[in-house]
Amino acid sequence: MSRLPWLDNLVQPVHIMQYGQGHPAFVQQFADNEWIFWETVDKLPEIVWSWFPRNLPLYGIAHEDSAAHIWFVGEPIGQEEASWRDLVLAVGRGQKILTPMTESLVDSIGESVHIAVFTTPS
Repeated sequence: MSRLPWLDNLVQPVHIMQYGQGHPAFVQQFADNEWIFWETVDKLPEIVWSWFPRNLPLYGIAHEDSAAHIWFVGEPIGQEEASWRDLVLAVGRGQKILTPMTESLVDSIGESVHIAVFTTPS
């Protein structure tokens, strides 16, 4: 059993990609779950900003056999923990996070959009 009880609600594989040296305690929380497939990657995800720090660990979440499109910089803490949990659960349950209205708005965007969300560690 994992150290994170909410992981017991997964019903399909979740692929987590780690780039860089992550915190071992964070990674270990996911080690015993049969639905989590953790992979350390040596290729930095495409980052479109020249100012983006390259020396921090990154964690991407994806469906099995697909590329991660959402990446977390460093281990999620504070409010980011809830976002991380919600995303892992959505992928692991085959659910969507976006409301139908939001999904419709996103579908209407005709080009790739790169978004960086900044947080202040507490």
